[in-house]
Amino acid sequence: MCDHFRSVKQMVVEEMRRIFAYGLILACLILGAGVIGAWSLYQGMQNSNSGGQKGDLELSLTVDKTVILVGEEVNFAFILKNRGDKNVSFWIGPPFFDAYLYDLNDALVARWTEGRAFVAYIEKITLRPGETFFKTIAWNLYSYDHETGGFVPVKPGQYRISGVWLGEPRIETSKTGITVEASTDMHSDVTKFKAVVNGVRIVDVSVCVNISDGLTEKEAELIVGTTFILVIGDYVTHRLDTLTFDSTEIEAHYTWGYDENDMGHTFDLTADLATLEIAVSHCF
Repeated sequence: MCDHFRSVKQMVVEEMRRIFAYGLILACLILGAGVIGAWSLYQGMQNSNSGGQKGDLELSLTVDKTVILVGEEVNFAFILKNRGDKNVSFWIGPPFFDAYLYDLNDALVARWTEGRAFVAYIEKITLRPGETFFKTIAWNLYSYDHETGGFVPVKPGQYRISGVWLGEPRIETSKTGITVEASTDMHSDVTKFKAVVNGVRIVDVSVCVNISDGLTEKEAELIVGTTFILVIGDYVTHRLDTLTFDSTEIEAHYTWGYDENDMGHTFDLTADLATLEIAVSHCF
């Protein structure tokens, strides 16, 4: 009888050991998967370069930062390179490239080109073996609202961005992680302006600022910069020459052109902070 009880006791002990071992293995697997996933996300967030290739054409994208505040611009540098041993030619016009913003579920949140107007012209581009075609853009990651015709600030959180060549073949780079943080200097409030362009066209301008407690230089720059981009576009070369402001009004003057050799165009802006109306006059 004692031998029988000892045998049963040994069986119970062995079964408990097996259960403990299986549980320990399962816990290690779960922990390992979590560590690997976290490391992959960390690596993605650290990498500010991404690329993609189709045939002989290779597209690479570099961004200047992967952590920004709401409303802050990210500078995108696109390089299209001919990796083949023959010339590659194509006809294409602006905007040439696009930038996509995704959430962590790979749902498209915003496109840089959406809601923007571009100069209508077509040019022939020929890349010899090893040659590159290069463009840069600046984007605050705002999305276009089709109902209002304005732009909506991106919510704080984790996202991924990619670059897209809009020619043929269409190429999209791999995605780079980016973190959008709530702004402390500019607040999270959105102020909506109405811009009247050359006395004719009306453009809704939504800016992530709170002007009820006064206006800082950074907020004034954000208001005039957002207005310029919505009216003219950020595919052009532009320079803010003068900026003056007080608690009631902002005045700004830009010089801009389609490239560095075409800086003969002007853009003047007066923003009334009481009525939230912006008067814009510019020439092409």
